[in-house]
Amino acid sequence: MATRTPWGMSDYSERLAPGIMWYGTPSHGGAHVSPTLNALIHDAWRREDGWYEEDCDWAIVAFHFPKAFLKDYQQAIETLRNWHPIAYMKVTGTELKPEESYMLREESKLLRDWMKGEGK
Repeated sequence: MATRTPWGMSDYSERLAPGIMWYGTPSHGGAHVSPTLNALIHDAWRREDGWYEEDCDWAIVAFHFPKAFLKDYQQAIETLRNWHPIAYMKVTGTELKPEESYMLREESKLLRDWMKGEGK
């Protein structure tokens, strides 16, 4: 049965665990987490509607519910470090260096470039 998702009508779905469904659409997809489970996701990452897109936000769900993503858990950690580094540091208490996160490296480069421009 098709379900309306933030990316359109689903063309397939898979139950990953009780309260966690995966939906795919012709253009995109992601996970939907039940309200009960969504309340357990750290507020730094929680999406109020319970929808987590497939590119980066799936890792938020995997981080909080690793049994539903056993084979992908390490990839989830890498995804969070690279694409959600500020929230990752807040949630885990881990300090990341720019070389440990794509987004932190990019922000560091932008800051260096901006500072060079200001000095002219």
